[in-house]
Amino acid sequence: MNKIKDLILNIRIHPLLWIVVACAIATARFMELCMLLGIIFVHEMGHAAAASFFHGE
Repeated sequence: MNKIKDLILNIRIHPLLWIVVACAIATARFMELCMLLGIIFVHEMGHAAAASFFHGE
């Protein structure tokens, strides 16, 4: 469980994403924002799976 906590505490969010989120909220593009965040999440989980496969951190 400690490893999961360390991983969660190391999550960094790029500042440009906050700008995109603000623009999406301001223009009421909630569905598109959810899709974008889902795509980014799946993409980053691919990186995590590859790192786990090659025993990286």
